Amino acid sequence: MGCQSHTRRKARADKDQGACSPERKAFKTYHLCTCFPCRQCQEALFAAGAGHIGNYDRCSFSVSGDGTYRAGEGANPFAGHVGEDHSEPEIRLEAVMPAHLSPACVRALLAAHPYEEVAYDIIALENDYHGAGAGAIGTLPSRSP
Repeated sequence: MGCQSHTRRKARADKDQGACSPERKAFKTYHLCTCFPCRQCQEALFAAGAGHIGNYDRCSFSVSGDGTYRAGEGANPFAGHVGEDHSEPEIRLEAVMPAHLSPACVRALLAAHPYEEVAYDIIALENDYHGAGAGAIGTLPSRSP
């Protein structure tokens, strides 16, 4: 999104000779974690800027379930053993984040997560994210005093 979006907006603003609308895009992250280290992942996401909705911060949603896997040769599983089917109680945690903070949020999640292979998704949201700020790139018709 970064450079392409910036270039597209700048070109449109230069053509129109006016300020363009800010891009208020957001993503939502979904990831799976065992019950006890989930809080450290949540805190890492919040510290990186995820979880802001309007005048609220530290917003997230979680649901419990069971994750399954079989660790292959060379794996170092958090739980279970190589070559054996394993089931683990897990929590799916989701939180919104402004698009521009997505890379920092993913880095924070991966650093805090205890799993060797982290199962996570980043989903682009279609609704406007009003917590993204009002920054815009464009050309003004005259210089401000």
